[in-house]
Parts: sequence; C-alpha cells; structure tokens
Amino acid sequence: MNQLERGCGYSGIHFGAPYVDAECFGGQLYDMDKCDNDGNLYEPGDYIPCPECNKEEWEKLQKTCTCCDEVSESLNEERQCGECQRLIEKGE
Repeated sequence: MNQLERGCGYSGIHFGAPYVDAECFGGQLYDMDKCDNDGNLYEPGDYIPCPECNKEEWEKLQKTCTCCDEVSESLNEERQCGECQRLIEKGE
C-alpha cells in the first residue's frame, strides 16, 4: 500500500454525495467513498486540485471546458464553453 502525502486538512462536498465526501491529500482531492474493504483509498480517476492549498489550479479548473479543455471565462453549469454548447445543440 502506498502512503498518501498529507494534505492541508481540507474536506468538502465534491463527488456528488449530500455529505462531505472529499479530502485533500498532497494538494488534490480524493473521493472518501472510493476505497477497498480496509479503507485504503483508490487513486482518483480525475485530477481535482484542492481549493484550499492548490487554489490557483482549482480556479483554472473551474474555468476549463469539460469538452475541449480550453480555458474560458464564460462556461455554462456543465462547464462547457460557448463553442462546445453550440456543437452539442447541433448534435455534433
């Protein structure tokens, strides 16, 4: 088992549960519900920087389109840029 690097102590709701389901380890968030029977956390499938100790990366992620990975100041609720929204609406 690999030892996780200690985080800043941040925890929050980030993975869809109605309760605190994320904790910071080494500057990134881990889903506390994704573990084996012994409580060992699985490596995250997606990189989500910690909004507390990795704030610059967190803010950049919040401005990154989930479709094309372009940074945009105007994303919709699904974090899609205007161009991707138009393509999705057209069915492309």
